[in-house]
Amino acid sequence: MMNILPRKYFLAAVSLLFLWTSILGANTNPENIFYSFQNLSIVGQTNVNSFWLRYSKIESFKKIPAMTDIPYLNGKSIAVSIPAHDFICSNHLMKNDFLSLIRAGTSPDIDIQLQGIQGVTNLQNDSTEVVMVNITLAGVKRSMDVYCSIVKDDANHFTLSGTRLVKLSDFNLIPPSKFFGLIKVKNEIAIHFEIKLMVQGN
Repeated sequence: MMNILPRKYFLAAVSLLFLWTSILGANTNPENIFYSFQNLSIVGQTNVNSFWLRYSKIESFKKIPAMTDIPYLNGKSIAVSIPAHDFICSNHLMKNDFLSLIRAGTSPDIDIQLQGIQGVTNLQNDSTEVVMVNITLAGVKRSMDVYCSIVKDDANHFTLSGTRLVKLSDFNLIPPSKFFGLIKVKNEIAIHFEIKLMVQGN
């Protein structure tokens, strides 16, 4: 004869299932997610030495719209516009050449847009996430996958950082040369960015 689960045990099991479902839901659907852009750096090389440019004006936290389609943030993205003239450079002469190269007179901003950020409460320390990143340089927009490192700083804060090698020619830019071609900038540069994420409950 089939054993029937006593009513009190049945109700207890249902209650536990409901509680567990609620906990899972709370962990995967944070209502408020904020981001703060931290820095962007560009590293390149010539046939003689290397050079770098860095922008590190830390911004206040801005809200990302609440998620409606786990694990993506409502189809929205993190977008940052960086004034090219605000970069600091390892060589002030190189900065002038860089501004001329990217046509800062007509395209004064470098735009970075990250799409498809996973729900941060699902991530673990030292995890890697493939993020679609749109980079606009000299008025030319290119989309690329970037392997981003996401580190959980504490219960509510995460650091997202990524580095991608790109070619100047991908943005219709010709690597410059100086001193009658004696010093030539190489076509490949590295772009690195860092963003802080903060999660707040209801």
